[in-house]
Amino acid sequence: MKDRKNLEWQIHALPELDRSALVDQYRRLHNRPPPPRLSRAQIEMAVAHRLQQQLIEKLRSKMMRAVAEAESIISTLITT
Repeated sequence: MKDRKNLEWQIHALPELDRSALVDQYRRLHNRPPPPRLSRAQIEMAVAHRLQQQLIEKLRSKMMRAVAEAESIISTLITT
């Protein structure tokens, strides 16, 4: 829940950033500068999309660990 609230805050703050800060955010997330002809709106969308991807990856990782732990517990219960 905390991660989702932080994501919402970051996305809602994007329109408030000046272009330089927005480009820095894009560069940090994509490891390269945005293409020169990308509009501000497109950069905002790309940054928001990447932030969402990162959260999904984090949640997927947590889910996979939980599934592995559950499988381990079930396997232990079955073999005992």
